[in-house]
Amino acid sequence: MKSLTRWCLRRAAARWPEDVRAEMEREWLAELAALEAEPGTAMARLRYAVSLFASRPERGWGESFLPLTPVFALLVTALATLGVDQLADMLVMLTLRLTGPEYRLDWEWPIAIAQAVLTLLWCVAAGRWVGRRWPMRGAARFAAPFVLAPVPALPFFYDTDPVFMAGVVLGVLVWAAAAGALLLAAVRTRGVIRALLVVLGAPLAGLLAGVTGTVPVALTTEAGWRSSAASLLIGTPPAEFTVIIDLTSRPFSYLGPWALLMAGFTALALAYGLAPAVPRTARAAPAEEVDAAHGTPVIAIGAGCAAVGVVAWAYTLAILTPGMAEVAAAAPIVIDGELMMWTSELRITSILLTALGLLIATADRRYPAAAALVAGGGLLAANAALYRMQLTGVAGLRIALLLGAVAIVAGWAVAGRARNWPARRYVVVGVFTAAVAMPMVLLQGASGINHPYLPLGLKVTTVGLAVAGVLLAAVPAVVYARRRVPVPAAIALIGLPVVVTVVAAAIPAGTEEHATGSGAAGAALGLPLAVVTMALMRRHRSRARGRTAALWAAFTVAALPAAVVILVIGTLLFSFVPTALFAIEGGGYSHDGLSSVPGVAALILPIAVALAVRVDGESPVVAGPRWSPEVAA
Repeated sequence: MKSLTRWCLRRAAARWPEDVRAEMEREWLAELAALEAEPGTAMARLRYAVSLFASRPERGWGESFLPLTPVFALLVTALATLGVDQLADMLVMLTLRLTGPEYRLDWEWPIAIAQAVLTLLWCVAAGRWVGRRWPMRGAARFAAPFVLAPVPALPFFYDTDPVFMAGVVLGVLVWAAAAGALLLAAVRTRGVIRALLVVLGAPLAGLLAGVTGTVPVALTTEAGWRSSAASLLIGTPPAEFTVIIDLTSRPFSYLGPWALLMAGFTALALAYGLAPAVPRTARAAPAEEVDAAHGTPVIAIGAGCAAVGVVAWAYTLAILTPGMAEVAAAAPIVIDGELMMWTSELRITSILLTALGLLIATADRRYPAAAALVAGGGLLAANAALYRMQLTGVAGLRIALLLGAVAIVAGWAVAGRARNWPARRYVVVGVFTAAVAMPMVLLQGASGINHPYLPLGLKVTTVGLAVAGVLLAAVPAVVYARRRVPVPAAIALIGLPVVVTVVAAAIPAGTEEHATGSGAAGAALGLPLAVVTMALMRRHRSRARGRTAALWAAFTVAALPAAVVILVIGTLLFSFVPTALFAIEGGGYSHDGLSSVPGVAALILPIAVALAVRVDGESPVVAGPRWSPEVAA
């Protein structure tokens, strides 16, 4: 009993901060000793010790799991590596489709190698990053391959062949031992010897895993080692795997590409284990920041975009939407559903532009978020009422403009008075959301053969909304940049996205039935532009000279394929957002095509809020009451 209670007290005290840990343990032991001095207190002592052991630590339960943090970090990185490997495969196949050549069976190895190279780059970068932040201390880091070992076997858990599964398990165990020995040898060497061990050892360890994985199958088949060669070289399976007996046949799996993946996991383990041994580069002193004020340029671009949004909404509602019936009747291919989707998307996008513009314009006031909600909600209500009333022509345009002006004035009034406080976080939310979501309106279109019949106002409104969204993102980002942006760089940052957007939308669509133009190129610009704006507005950690620029340049490049992911998730998984908006409007989601802007905006908005919270660096920690010996006494 005595040993158990003291063990509980020691474990409870170990979770407290180091500066008060010893004092806490002495106080608890003194109270326990006082209980022990009284007869018949065994259960009371046990309850006291167990209650302290089970009580929540001062810094939360995470303090108890700190020793396991490196293990969790490694496992998460390994699971992410499987996803990166699949993404690399999709990227390679997409590149092949875009470049034109048709897929052939003899391309399997080049595709697998290209996929492995992309995965290897991720493994080296991720392993080094995780190893710097959550290293395993001492000899424990040589166990990193055994922590990683279960993850590369996960893709094969669906297989029902126990012999093959036994081979995979044997392969990862042998690989873990080999990778651990390789890491031990690399840690004990330096210079060229270490580089040779890493460069030659990683692929050899992956090959060893693949060869070992084929051994059980080879020992249980008539083909023997020929099955291993076919599995590793992506060759033709032996005849016994293609013979159907009792309506079944033995499955055959290829472990050659898996061996390349295991080489990547070897690089991950080596990068993780060697990261603490590499000396850190001296950090450059941070440059002086510019304290931006919420001045005229930001207010002007925000209010201007809000006005543009109202004009575009009123024009689309009163002029474009009623005129689509005549356009659809004159077009050679039936496109009434496509045109209805196009105009509905324009109305929603215009309302979004108005709300974001007002959010940025009133960012220095008391309630900027309420201002944006009032203006956006008012326009949604007016849109639903006027759409159902079918007010068209000049009279309908005047009423719509009047209601839009009322919505903006009401939102501005709700925002309250200006106050001296940092407006950067609200600006970040508006900038990031506008940069990603607004160019997505360029995805709306119709078959190229019908383009000569489309009204000029439809194209101009679409391009104008995209350009307004780009300006709403770029101008405040330059004004709120942490460091002063040179004039040529500011002109390029603002002008280049506008030019790309206009050119992408202006390229005429082909005359083929399914050609819709090059608007997707302008839509893909949104996420890279958002990354650039965040690079300007965020307070960066002190790094070695040039590393911050290189890091954010890599983020910008990676944003191009990531834009496709954002588009797919926002369009498909968040399709309930446009469905609800179109239901409020009264038209319903019965149009042809897909709506992208509302779903992408709903997806991006919480991400923008999270980025805004961290735009000034680490989140502030609110200090609460702490235990101290003086207060306890």
